[in-house]
Amino acid sequence: MSLFGWFKNIAEEKPLAPQDSALSSSTSATVGAIHETKMVHGLDFVGAIEAHRNWKIRLKNHISGLSHEHLDHAVICKDNQCALGKWIYSDAAIFVSHLPSFHELKDSHAKFHSAAGEIVEAVSKKQPEKALQLLNEGEYNTHSSRTQTQIARLFVQING
Repeated sequence: MSLFGWFKNIAEEKPLAPQDSALSSSTSATVGAIHETKMVHGLDFVGAIEAHRNWKIRLKNHISGLSHEHLDHAVICKDNQCALGKWIYSDAAIFVSHLPSFHELKDSHAKFHSAAGEIVEAVSKKQPEKALQLLNEGEYNTHSSRTQTQIARLFVQING
């Protein structure tokens, strides 16, 4: 599958085959015989999708006590602390802020971080059952999926 096809499938909310679920974390990817860049206007779009996918694992580990990483609600609930958030609020966003999909991404990304922050806050209050419920049944999954879809849609819109 080409890199553009990978993004298109995510943008269209099509399920990915297991071998297509993650791409290399370098600044470019060779997919099949096609060598394509994934850095656009200063953002690694594949890296942004993968980072937001990995949050579910990080949160599960945090809830279960298996994580060695300190997750701080005051940081996680902010949508301008991760690479995508910094990009959204940086001068690089000038290149795409005229696109409706950029604003949809900005909104879903903010909601994603708010939902992730709620989960971390529940853990800090010693409410692991509530945290698990928020992770599995709360708004987290909706905003996580939307954020990944919106990243892909913006990539497709920019490159399509």
